[in-house]
Amino acid sequence: MTVDIESLPRVHDVLGADAARTWPYRLPHGLTAHVVADPGTAFSPATQEKIYAALLPVSVAAFAADLTGYWAQRRSERYFERLAEFILIADADDRMIGWTGHSVIVGEGYANVYLEASGMVASEQSRGVTRTLFDNRSRTSFVKHKGRERVYVSARTENPIVYKLMRRLIGADSLYPNPAGPTPPDVLACGHDLAAWLGHPEQLVPGTLVMRNAFAAVASLYGEVPVTGEPELDALFGGRLGPLDAYLVIGRVSESLIVEPDF
Repeated sequence: MTVDIESLPRVHDVLGADAARTWPYRLPHGLTAHVVADPGTAFSPATQEKIYAALLPVSVAAFAADLTGYWAQRRSERYFERLAEFILIADADDRMIGWTGHSVIVGEGYANVYLEASGMVASEQSRGVTRTLFDNRSRTSFVKHKGRERVYVSARTENPIVYKLMRRLIGADSLYPNPAGPTPPDVLACGHDLAAWLGHPEQLVPGTLVMRNAFAAVASLYGEVPVTGEPELDALFGGRLGPLDAYLVIGRVSESLIVEPDF
């Protein structure tokens, strides 16, 4: 399944007047991130529907898969209302070529910055764009929760490349599950809260960060699970997860990382 990049919708056509509610963040290679806080409030219902429609061809260009069921499920979960921040990524011609966003789950004494699923058209993948945006927006969100006793960052993923991005941000010793050892109780508790917030606590395997059937809305996001070339990390994902399973990858954010990004 493919889509012609030239046919992808333009961001300003999708957002209409609501484009004024976003602010631009310049990315490498002439790309622009259009950032909006609290999109469930900032975007009108009509604009939200236009974004859902636009995300379908962009998803095909990113994953070569039909994610109609996935986006229908996200709509039913009131996706935009749950987000703290949403980002549409545009190329130099304003074509919508990707998206990302995050939510914040607040528990007793902590905040968990949950990184929602992201996508980028295949031609722009592996060029450092996602990493740049990921680092900037994650660090910015950490600062907003500086006063918390603990700050976590998390994602639900079957992709070890996402794990590597998170590891680069917070360090190998602070990210779980970890090939080097067991998951601490506080991280497991954070995972339990996250699974409940996602609406599927029954999918979490007790005592682990494994979610069974986490991606039941899609047959598979990948023909084969991506690999990193790191045997231990690839085995952690490829050897322990079923085709529709995922990890809740959770990291402890150290105080040294809770500073404004300098980029």
